[in-house]
Amino acid sequence: MFCPQCAAPCAAEDKFCRNCAAALSGDTQSATPAVPSKVTVSNVYRGKNLQIIGNGVAILGILVGIASCTATPMNESGFGISVLLVIAGAVTYSVGRFEHWYHSE
Repeated sequence: MFCPQCAAPCAAEDKFCRNCAAALSGDTQSATPAVPSKVTVSNVYRGKNLQIIGNGVAILGILVGIASCTATPMNESGFGISVLLVIAGAVTYSVGRFEHWYHSE
């Protein structure tokens, strides 16, 4: 037996649905379960991978910058690469954060 309102399974002796509290009539045996017209699925983790990758790239840029600054003589091309990595990491993180915010409900 199913509830005609929400399609939840109900016992034969129930007078009300335990899921939606709809009144059950005696002909619920023949009632077909209701099918929702539209189902929306939300992925709460959408964009989190980009945030993790962005953090990793930014940390890598910081490490390259530290290594290039402490090298003797100072490696200026390594410093430039580190700045680009930090910027790329920040942009990637921001895109992931925006995607997570945009798709969350």
